[in-house]
Amino acid sequence: MNLCFCSYSYICRTDPADVARVESKTYVVSSDKHRTVPRSLDGAKGGMGQWMSPEAMQKEMDERFRNCMAGSFTVCLDCVM
Repeated sequence: MNLCFCSYSYICRTDPADVARVESKTYVVSSDKHRTVPRSLDGAKGGMGQWMSPEAMQKEMDERFRNCMAGSFTVCLDCVM
């Protein structure tokens, strides 16, 4: 790397085991799969992202976080200056 040319830049590396950076655990949620995730051949697993419908994601979230806010109390205060 030519440091004179890129003196204003830096390199950032992450741990490949970091779940937040693993594409196999990252989903794009939209109503139209082919507008958000590149198409792959039938039977082939795409490498650019995984897609999930909003309905399937809602079901997944409901199953994973069932009753997570049970018993909590939320107050919203609106303030106009």
